[in-house]
This record gives sequence, C-alpha cells and structure tokens, in this order.
Amino acid sequence: MKPGDFDRARSHLDAGQTVILSCAQKVCLSGDYGDMHHGGVTLTASLTIRPQLRIRRLASNASTVLRDGAPFSSFDGWKLASCFRDQVAAVAGTYEFNVVPSTLRRLGLGSSGAASVLFAAALAIVNGSSLTREELIAAAHTFEVKIGGQTCGPQDHAASVFGGLNLIEFPSLVAQRIPWGGVWPALSFWSSDEDRAAPAVIQEVIRLHRPDIWETKGPLTRKIAAACAEGDTVALVDGLRREAVVQNELGMLTERQRKVVAAVEAAGGAAKVSGAGGGGILVVATSHASAQPPFGGQLREHGLVRVTLSVGDQGMGVEFA
Repeated sequence: MKPGDFDRARSHLDAGQTVILSCAQKVCLSGDYGDMHHGGVTLTASLTIRPQLRIRRLASNASTVLRDGAPFSSFDGWKLASCFRDQVAAVAGTYEFNVVPSTLRRLGLGSSGAASVLFAAALAIVNGSSLTREELIAAAHTFEVKIGGQTCGPQDHAASVFGGLNLIEFPSLVAQRIPWGGVWPALSFWSSDEDRAAPAVIQEVIRLHRPDIWETKGPLTRKIAAACAEGDTVALVDGLRREAVVQNELGMLTERQRKVVAAVEAAGGAAKVSGAGGGGILVVATSHASAQPPFGGQLREHGLVRVTLSVGDQGMGVEFA
C-alpha cells in the first residue's frame, strides 16, 4: 500500500464505493522473537493467506464493526476487534467495517499482526492520514501493544506489509528480499493443533532470555537466509536444527513438539515452531524437495495435519468495489 492509496481510498468511500483492505499472514523460518530485541533479525515469509477489512461509508447512524457480516456483539471475546470498535466510535463520519479473518488463526501465523495492520490502515484512512510502509508497521505495532495490550515485536506487522520472503532487521525495519523458490519445495508445514497463547509463550521467552542466545540467533538467521537464497537445502536443514535447539532453550516447544522435533531429526530432517505467535505450526525441512516428506507418516502418528502454505509477493493492498 502506497501513500497515495490512502487518499484514493477516502475519495472512493466518499463516492459510495467499498474499500477492501487485505494483507498477508506470515510464517517465520528463523529468528523468532528477534524483533523484540535491539539489533535483532528475522527471516519471515508473507503468505497468500490474506485476511480482509471491507469499509463503506454510511449515510447515518453510528459506525459499526462486523465480522463476516455479522454484528460484532457476537464476538466480544476478540480483544483487538473490541479495541478497534472503541477507536472507530470517536471517528468523524459513520462507516461500516466488516472484518473477514482467515480460517488459520491461533497457529503462530501472525493473524493478530495482520488484523492490527488492517485496523491501523483503516483508522488512517477514515482519520485523513497517509502513511509510508514503515509508518504503517509502526502504527500497527502500536495498535497491538499499546491499544490492544499485547506484548509482541513488529515482525508480524512487517511481514503483513512487505510481502515476499524477507530478512528483516529491527528496529530499523530494513528488509532484504530473499529468493525462496529453491528451498520452498523442501519445506512442509504441520499443525499440532495446540492452542498455546502467544502472550504465554512471549512471557516465557522473556523469562529465559540470555544475551548469549540472541548473539547466536542473529548469525544463525543470516545463515538460514543465505541457504534459502542459494537453494542449499542441506544447509537449510542444518540451520533449522540449530534453530530448534535455541527455541528449546527459550521455552518455545511443548513436550509433544520436542518429541516431534526429535523424530524428524532422527529421520534426517529438521523441525521448528513458527513464531512469533502461539506455536501450533511446525516448519519441517528435508534435504531434498519431495511432494510427500519421507517422515510424513511419523508426523501423522503424532497427530499432526499438513497445512499447505505459499509465499505471496503482495503485502498490504487496497481494492475498490
């Protein structure tokens, strides 16, 4: 989304058209929670999973927030949307905001980060602001942390706005686009269906934080990014195995996930949790591309279900209807 898109969105709303905002969810291949530390770095892929926020101007009555077209009062358990509803109550003019989330939530795929980007962009549009990509990332992070009251870094927001696979430095938000086609076929993604809330994971990571861990994570993430860029699946497997060791030191893996990681490594692969969400998706790598990972049967024996994920080049986008 470019600064001019904000002005165009406002003019289309004034003309009675519907503005459709969409942005990507994400999967983190390396550097989970590196965005929470000065000088951290993450390797984060923006996915083709794209939650939406549809906005139209109303002739009268108060602004309203819907979810999948239904009155929001039925979904008061969604804290971020409740905060968004409170914010739009003070907006000049009246609008209908219809939130269309993806079905892949609470899996560590950045659904709350994507929602925060959509909410921050919508507020900028109706409040008359225009934001650069970096300003939108900062606004979304502020929305989730200061307004939503959730502890997190800006990794998910950056992935939602940038698109593609990027090595992202924090706090500068400098992003280096990484080619991913050579290694993506060697990766598969599996849901362990464990609803481990992101705030609980983050607090554990903060508790177990040690400076030497973060000194290890940055160079390791850069090596994994280089493996992706070079299409080196052997180096990718080696890097993700090391990443899993760091994750275990930071309390990111459940007992069940530790067993799965060990089983995958015994079969010659690597596995890690995709953060910085709650942790229900495991990233699994082999040293060769395969439509069916050679240890897929073992993963299913542990109760895991394969989830198809693809990288999308588009980050934050706006359409008109």
